Amino acid sequence: MINGYADGTFRPTGTLSGNAFMKMLLGALGYDSSIEGYTGGNWSVSVIKQAAGIGLDDGNDEFVGSKAVTREEAALYASNMLKATMVEYDAKTTVNVNGATVTVAGNKAQDKAWGTATNNDGNIDDDGFVQFAEQYFDKLTLRSVVDSFGRPSNRWANKGVEIGTYPKTAGASYTEDVTLGTIYADLGMTDKDEKAEVYVDGVLASELAKVSKGNDAKIADLKFAGTDKCSVGNGTLVEAYLDEDTNDVTIACINTYVAEVNKVVAASGNKDAYITLSDTTNEGRMPAKFSPSDEFETDGFESDDIVLFTYSNADEEIKSVVKAESVTGALSKLVLTKSVSLGEETYKFSNKYGTEYGEGRLDVDSEYVVYLDDYGYAIYVEETEYNIADYAFLRALQSGSVVFNTDKAALVTYDGKTKTVDTTKDYLDGVINTYANNTEKQIGDAGAKIVVTKALEDGDYRLKAVETLNVKNDSSFDMVNSDARINLTVNGTAATYFANSATVFVVKNGTSYRAYTGIKNAPTITADTSAKAGTGDVDVSLYCRSGNMVTIAFIDATNADYISAGSRNIVFLAEDSESKHTFISKNDYYSYNAVVDGEIKEVLVQSTLDKLYDPANALLVPGDTGAMVNENMVFVSPQYDDGVITELTQVNSAAPFSADVNYDTVTGTEKLNENYTITLGGANGTAKYTLTVDTGVKVFLLDDDGVITEGDIKNVRKSDTDVATFVLEDGQITYLFVQQFTKDKEFNGDVSKAGTLSFNARAGFGATMILGTYERPSHVPLSAEAKVVVNVFADGKFAGNGTLTFDSGSKVANVNVPTATTGDEAITLEVVSESFDNVNVRYVNADTKTEIAQNTTNFTTLPTAAVSTTAGSGSISFQLKTTSTDNISYTIKQGDTVVKTATTSAANASVTAGSLTVAQTAEVVVEISGLSAAKDRYTYTDGGWTSGKALNTLGLGSLATDGSKTVKVEIVPASTSTLVSGTEYALDVTLSATPVDFAAYTVKIPALNEEVTLYTGHLTERITFTADKNVDLSTAGAVAVSGVAKLTATPSGHTAGSTSITVTFNRPVVAGNTAGNIKVTTDGSSDDTSAVVTWAPDGSSLTVTRLGGGTFAATATVEVKTTALEDAYGSQINTGVLATVS
Repeated sequence: MINGYADGTFRPTGTLSGNAFMKMLLGALGYDSSIEGYTGGNWSVSVIKQAAGIGLDDGNDEFVGSKAVTREEAALYASNMLKATMVEYDAKTTVNVNGATVTVAGNKAQDKAWGTATNNDGNIDDDGFVQFAEQYFDKLTLRSVVDSFGRPSNRWANKGVEIGTYPKTAGASYTEDVTLGTIYADLGMTDKDEKAEVYVDGVLASELAKVSKGNDAKIADLKFAGTDKCSVGNGTLVEAYLDEDTNDVTIACINTYVAEVNKVVAASGNKDAYITLSDTTNEGRMPAKFSPSDEFETDGFESDDIVLFTYSNADEEIKSVVKAESVTGALSKLVLTKSVSLGEETYKFSNKYGTEYGEGRLDVDSEYVVYLDDYGYAIYVEETEYNIADYAFLRALQSGSVVFNTDKAALVTYDGKTKTVDTTKDYLDGVINTYANNTEKQIGDAGAKIVVTKALEDGDYRLKAVETLNVKNDSSFDMVNSDARINLTVNGTAATYFANSATVFVVKNGTSYRAYTGIKNAPTITADTSAKAGTGDVDVSLYCRSGNMVTIAFIDATNADYISAGSRNIVFLAEDSESKHTFISKNDYYSYNAVVDGEIKEVLVQSTLDKLYDPANALLVPGDTGAMVNENMVFVSPQYDDGVITELTQVNSAAPFSADVNYDTVTGTEKLNENYTITLGGANGTAKYTLTVDTGVKVFLLDDDGVITEGDIKNVRKSDTDVATFVLEDGQITYLFVQQFTKDKEFNGDVSKAGTLSFNARAGFGATMILGTYERPSHVPLSAEAKVVVNVFADGKFAGNGTLTFDSGSKVANVNVPTATTGDEAITLEVVSESFDNVNVRYVNADTKTEIAQNTTNFTTLPTAAVSTTAGSGSISFQLKTTSTDNISYTIKQGDTVVKTATTSAANASVTAGSLTVAQTAEVVVEISGLSAAKDRYTYTDGGWTSGKALNTLGLGSLATDGSKTVKVEIVPASTSTLVSGTEYALDVTLSATPVDFAAYTVKIPALNEEVTLYTGHLTERITFTADKNVDLSTAGAVAVSGVAKLTATPSGHTAGSTSITVTFNRPVVAGNTAGNIKVTTDGSSDDTSAVVTWAPDGSSLTVTRLGGGTFAATATVEVKTTALEDAYGSQINTGVLATVS
């Protein structure tokens, strides 16, 4: 392929340049390096000239031969080489030079033509010459077709199986509408085409295009269907093709559409993963044939992704999908139907663009995401994901003046705080003109506004008013915790709005504000109908981003029936962190380490709370100079601002935990169980609970002093001293606070014997608490109870011993061991002994020395997997999954010890070995012998075929003669009903008499994948098979009989004036097709010696030809002379006329 480099080297590990690769391809095509000048210092010039001349670099306009070739480039050039024509040289001479034979080639390469032997011309190019793929890949074919978008394309196939269809390289490409004159110029045309076909998304436009010099008409001006024009514009890929042989132009226009992924389906069974798409805008810019049920096979997207796709209306299917790229920023300019600008950057709209809520709702200075098509056009615009923290109620505006040199706004923020901010401009100046300078608006006032705020880098705020619904003095207002409906009266008409888990409520009560997120956390608020008219009403200002779904609501409930309930903003106060009574600025507080709504904080609790509780609890006693909290406690519904709590609601702490939110504090903890339950309590006389843990549980750990750190459910240990406070919401633990006392010294380590014990030990006065995690030895199942006896050493001296009992299924246990300790010693352990109540059982094929897996493929039901180690109580049961009744034997062993001697039984029998005594030291092995000789048994069902079945009952139609004849299928040996695996059997298939209505009868037995054909002289045939399954001939279709038509002849060309007559037979003639047995007559009796009879080699036809170019006259005949024609089944055509010229 290559003769090396000019310096004589080959450099096998070097990088391959484009020039070198082209030289290899040219060599493969037959070009001679020495003749073509591919050697010497300037070899690359000759190579590139030749390669470019035959199109090897087509598709890469930026080919640089000196650069290393990439994998993509190599594939392109190799593909071009497959289509390239091979060459040969006009003459070659062989001479002898100094004893060596040298071939001297001609000096002109010429295209290699096909010879008369093998000819694959047309596989690639029907030109009479040999393309590389035609010679070396004789089953590879290339056809010129039109793809789903109307583009001239190459369709590759191998051995008749399509590889793919790939569009040809366009002569000119555009990504916007274009004039027909421009296409004319860019294609380099010299003659116009006034009937150019135009395809839009695969469908042919009704109006043909005139591609001519200077034509200013655009594609979008052409009629597509009826009065509709071609949908072509910004973002449309326009590809123009010129057939240089015919001067025909084809224009294919492919639009890019935008959609949202609305369903992602994983692969299952034989169906690949796929997605479906939905319209983002409902503005009518989707493909005409598009359906939301259209599937596109891919696994590369997630639900709600914004994607770009192409669609063939001709094929009615999605052709490509890619995720859309986007840019984000504040809208600085909008030109309707034309463009959007974010900052200084302007993006023209694609012709298939859409917006989330319509162009009319795009607001300058608001934040948007602009999705771009592959050509940089804006194809979809949506608001940025809104941030609820940006919303506020606008209380007042102030214009800048000489005294106050800045513009200001007074706000109530989404979280219930009040603040005053500097603004970017004077919003009183016609921007928010419902406000008077320095005049406060209250919630619900006419013209009051909810605004979206944006903090800028200089600290100023930008405000944007949103559409605000204001309701004042509403006596019908009704909002119930956990009920999505909010009922109120708007302009005298009853109305219902809705809330969900994301809705934010900022509720004013007196002079304070409090925020809630989600309707399940919001209070119940109803107008106080018992109050005097107008004094119990509710004021509301609310905003809905979509429909009647409330995004944020500001509610003044000062005069309403205001019920603070339902909020699940959990507050945990750590008792041990409480300070004494503290006075700050005339207010008195208690300080605590706390968790407030999942965040660790230090808080001050006002000693005179707005809400008072039952003093009998002695838990919260306003004004007391002692502790307010005498244990770790949980509350909800805090009134919390800047670290000060002025209001709390106590959580139910009494079993059976019937409230929505409950809590309790207990002593004693266990580790999390595999089924995500946990046991808490039981120590120091506290209640013991086994509770389900929410998968999103929040865990916090406390030390002896009440210092809180965030933890994990895995940090919860087995302890009789740890204090656990849990919060139950809807029956599951959502918060868990564990105080782990660590004053005593704690030691840990690993000790091993048969198994491995990992331990934590803490010594106290006279006792040592040991928490152990135990890995059982490999021969012991997790289901076994394990007892581990340990010696305890304090500072190296024996101090006592104890037993850790690990229950079935558990790796964790603890024991409090009486020890001679004071609490200051270092603790180590020693394993004295281990005991287990069962050990593993394994099954082995003794013939092959291989393990038999314990599954329902090998056993009828799962066999005994573990056996008891209690003396005389062990029992092992198993039943092999086999139909064999041959004898097998089994031996139960433990190491070299035989636990039970070999016992014989049928292979398919259920076996139980009881009263076994096995040791705890090793696994038990059941060795099964005789499996190799055991044969499965199958059934043979005759279905009545041994007696025979008449042909007229087998669905062959009306039989004139053969109806009473029978077909028999008889098994050998006769009367066999049980088949032994691996044994050979035979079936004799018999036809009772010579066929008449058909030439032969074929009998198929699909279960054995066999068929026989019975005919004259061959009325019986034997089928042999080896038993490996049941054979049932009683079911429909188990034996299928069909007839084989008699031998027939069909003439052609037998009209006056023909020079030849052909007679074709439905099956080859095997007898009677001898020379002289066919005669041709012109007078009805005498042989016509001027006619020659030629038989096809396989006997399937004969041809009679007049010598000397003569023709046949009417009444001439072709006849069988003396011997009847006969096929392989003995079916005959007797002597007589085969064809008569008409």
